Amino acid sequence: MAKSLPRQSFFIERRGRIVYLLYGLALLKFLLPFFLQHPVYEPHRDEYLYMEQGRNLAFGYTDSAPLLAVFAALSNALGGGFFWIKFWPALFGALTYVLVGRMILMLGRDRWIKSPREAQWTLVLGFLPFVVGPLLLENFLLKPDFLGLYFETMMVYGVLRTIQTKRVGGLYWVGIGFGLGLLSQYHVLLFALGLIAVLALSKGRQILLNRHFYFALSLGLLLFLPNLIWQATHGWPAMDLAEEWQLRLGWLVLPWGIAFGAVWMERKLTMSFWRYGLVGVGVASGFFINLACLPILPPAELAAFFAKAPVFRELGMLRWEDGKDHALPQQFADMLGWEEMTMKAARAYESLDSLGKTEVILSGGCNVGESGALEYFGPRYGLPPVEHRGDRDVFIYATDKRSWLNGKHFIYAAVTDSVTHPFAREYGSYILLLKGPNAAARQALLQGIERIAAVAQDNMTGNGSASLHGRQSLAGK
Repeated sequence: MAKSLPRQSFFIERRGRIVYLLYGLALLKFLLPFFLQHPVYEPHRDEYLYMEQGRNLAFGYTDSAPLLAVFAALSNALGGGFFWIKFWPALFGALTYVLVGRMILMLGRDRWIKSPREAQWTLVLGFLPFVVGPLLLENFLLKPDFLGLYFETMMVYGVLRTIQTKRVGGLYWVGIGFGLGLLSQYHVLLFALGLIAVLALSKGRQILLNRHFYFALSLGLLLFLPNLIWQATHGWPAMDLAEEWQLRLGWLVLPWGIAFGAVWMERKLTMSFWRYGLVGVGVASGFFINLACLPILPPAELAAFFAKAPVFRELGMLRWEDGKDHALPQQFADMLGWEEMTMKAARAYESLDSLGKTEVILSGGCNVGESGALEYFGPRYGLPPVEHRGDRDVFIYATDKRSWLNGKHFIYAAVTDSVTHPFAREYGSYILLLKGPNAAARQALLQGIERIAAVAQDNMTGNGSASLHGRQSLAGK
């Protein structure tokens, strides 16, 4: 009869399976959104802004922290395709789960030695929140949130690692997470203060007495220093974003909550029946929730789904910034109509003679979505680069504004087309062909003012959309 292995040796023998499961689930987390999102959806409005920042790297920007631009630059260098736009949020989403999974294993280390199979169950339970609901979409949009969440989780992981191992190396995870987190989202500072408050009120207060904790924070501040200097020399634009700062204690609860919650549930659910049942219910309900949180269905079918499920309307998911309810959530409507807009701008460009094509300025004004989409899709349709200047005589503008300057500011002004995708937030946005601006219009163009259209009020239809036949088209003349 073979001699039984000690429990510790048994755990080491089974540890490989646990590691494979952890990284296998992380790989699934990375790949899943690519298979779920319907291909009809385009990059999100905000993603065009960050891709543009990636083409103009700097130590700071007036409307966001600078780290995301570095990853956008890498995406641009790799061709800027849809996969590379989504690569970084998907990757960091998977890495966030890896950190949470490692916290789960640390929290239940003694229990897993007795039964490594319990570790596998707990990793599955901790995985479910990452593939259900808003977290799934957040880790698929090239926006700063996915970086902020990852580095905040890194800070929590560093604290737990320090507590569990009694070694100071974990504190440097905290410092690096703090510095890179600030370069991702400025309100990570609030999260860090919340984390310090939690430590001060718990047994973890010993960490605050360790000099390596302050060495680590100094390292984080050193990482943040270039942007801090940029902020100081540019009038602290981050303070203008203060109203967008939301208390990050909720995110502090999230990494801890998933890790502790998974361990707690594993201990309470001792029967396989309940475990399988919980996972089954989570997957079934998660699919329903994901239909609302990720654009899995094409727009018309998704609108029908929301119409049949009024609970989402009652929860405010269909309410846009205009305060009105719409057929789709604003998040999804911001992923439609951009290529159509660019294609119609290209038609206006092709209507110009050869001289006009060399003199034209293409722009979306101050709208980051419109300008960014023209920059992103423009090469596909032979358009020149987007520019923001007023020293030319021919302009093609894509704009969603409904209030215009009077047509007398241009020798020639016409609406050549508009966005017609019924579910796009850009529905009804105009493609304007403008020629011969006077001094006032040229000054407005030089200042980057978006309201530089030249459609007189009598050229507007009753519903606020521009009439495409109100003026005789002079394109090409």
